[in-house]
Amino acid sequence: EYRRLIDDLLGKMGPGDRLSVFASSGIMSDSLLYEMDKDLYPRIEWACQVDSRDRFRPAALKSKYVVVTDPPVIHLQQGAQLCVSIPDQYIVEGKGIGAAYRRIAAYQLSGDVKGYLYEQVRPIGKTEVDDLYNEFRKKYPGWATPEW
Repeated sequence: EYRRLIDDLLGKMGPGDRLSVFASSGIMSDSLLYEMDKDLYPRIEWACQVDSRDRFRPAALKSKYVVVTDPPVIHLQQGAQLCVSIPDQYIVEGKGIGAAYRRIAAYQLSGDVKGYLYEQVRPIGKTEVDDLYNEFRKKYPGWATPEW
């Protein structure tokens, strides 16, 4: 299934298209996909992995393609990777920023985790970014909403 996901990505992505992964564990992450196929390297928009170290990287919301999981997969304790789990959840549920994406493929990953490939079908709006950052600020009050 991992190979099928990578083949789907490489087959769909145009020259300027970017990929973001909202997952951070041994089951799925941007670095895992990169290690499986180095051709993905120039196409990956490296997303936040650890809240306290990275903070959320808003450029990830401009990628044409995103990979998410259900349930969200993280490698640290609950609440330490909101920059991964909240966007993942919103995209899977189609709410907030997730309303800008359309699911185009599903994959059965390790450990009964489902992986999904989504395509951005419209730009994410300022209100959706504001709502996402309002959620982040419940735990991280210092996280300022970026210009959008």
